[in-house]
Amino acid sequence: MANSLSHACRQADLSHRLNDAQAANISLVRNNSTADKSYQLEWKRFQEFIDEERDKNNIPTGEKYLMRENVDLFFSERVSKYTVVTDSARRVVSALQWHSDNQENPTKKFTVESPAVLGALQAQKIHRMSIDATKI
Repeated sequence: MANSLSHACRQADLSHRLNDAQAANISLVRNNSTADKSYQLEWKRFQEFIDEERDKNNIPTGEKYLMRENVDLFFSERVSKYTVVTDSARRVVSALQWHSDNQENPTKKFTVESPAVLGALQAQKIHRMSIDATKI
């Protein structure tokens, strides 16, 4: 019985140490990393889009920008119309994911990529190809 109790105490201590170490790592990364200029630009575009939609009462207000519906709407209405190369449009996913992981949701996992985001990226690729085809 004493051995079981000792094992349970060690497990609890290990779990506590692991949680503390992970929190310290998250804090270190968050406080010492910055987004590059392209990530900052895409974050600003996203924020402006969400702020405009909130001002028009088209979407609910909230503390956070990175919510599933906001991201899907941004990609569906804006990114799908970008006339940049496909890799640049895909970089928007990385930029928003960086902001989620390091700024807005560092302790909760939010995944930017979704079926709607992937569909918008496919549409953007076709949109770009159709514009290029009209230039020939």
